[in-house]
Amino acid sequence: MQDAERFERKLLETCTVYGRQLETQLFDAWWRACANLSDETFERAVDEAVKECTHFPTPAQVRAISYRLHEERDQRRGEESGVHGLRLLEPGEPVDIAKREGAKYAMNPIGTPLFDCLMCRDHRFLRVDTMVGMPHFARAIPCPRCQGERYDAYVTTNGIPPGMPKWRDA
Repeated sequence: MQDAERFERKLLETCTVYGRQLETQLFDAWWRACANLSDETFERAVDEAVKECTHFPTPAQVRAISYRLHEERDQRRGEESGVHGLRLLEPGEPVDIAKREGAKYAMNPIGTPLFDCLMCRDHRFLRVDTMVGMPHFARAIPCPRCQGERYDAYVTTNGIPPGMPKWRDA
């Protein structure tokens, strides 16, 4: 973003559509989150977000839309994504924003962690909040998603931890 007045006009327009007031904190947060987008890209992405979102969009949604619009433009031109080994999406293919953004925009991360298992965040074990003296207190419980057989064995031996599934996720 280069033009602060243009940015403020667009953000104020978006706030008006969703019935929000443009506060200094909101402006500053959006300015920092969208700093690497060009003025034109930001405006196109916000316009698209207003069409798609039922609630006031977050900066992350606007960034994701801008990346999607960029990929769609590249695909219309028949270009590659610009990252070795990363192909462009096919029309209608769902977007995994976290993985695509992590790979494609690694030089400018926005703090989106990439994990194979979102339940344990690749630690392979979980803990549950229980009271002292309960059977699962201070125990490392195998993750039911990525350590399925170990989780089944744990449940067989120790019982089902509170808030956890009866058996592994298939």
